[in-house]
Amino acid sequence: MNFFKNFIESYKHIPYTLKHIWVMYRLQLKYIGYIKFPFHDLDKLFMYIFLGFIGTEKISKIHRKYAKHHLSLNKKFTFDNILEAVIDWESARFTKPDKPLNAWNTCLKYYPEWKLYVEDVLVKYKISK
Repeated sequence: MNFFKNFIESYKHIPYTLKHIWVMYRLQLKYIGYIKFPFHDLDKLFMYIFLGFIGTEKISKIHRKYAKHHLSLNKKFTFDNILEAVIDWESARFTKPDKPLNAWNTCLKYYPEWKLYVEDVLVKYKISK
């Protein structure tokens, strides 16, 4: 029974994920001038489609573990990982009603340990605080 329930729940996430990817592309064009991260969250989209039976919580957990834009002090990171995270956070306010904060305020509230790195990205790409 959970198998079908999980698939239905996963399929409900597909339109939102597509919208999120579209907003990510638009923000990359706005701030960077080209699409630097064309595969952003495509792993999640494919997991929703092909592995939906495992459930959205497991899919999210797998994605967060392996996606480099989900910052953790336990993972190696680059400037590009931080840039992708910043654009991801910035896009959330356009695609997630429960996440109205811009990238800077998201950083301050949830990821203060990344503040100096995030500030460098915001300045370099002229993303407002």
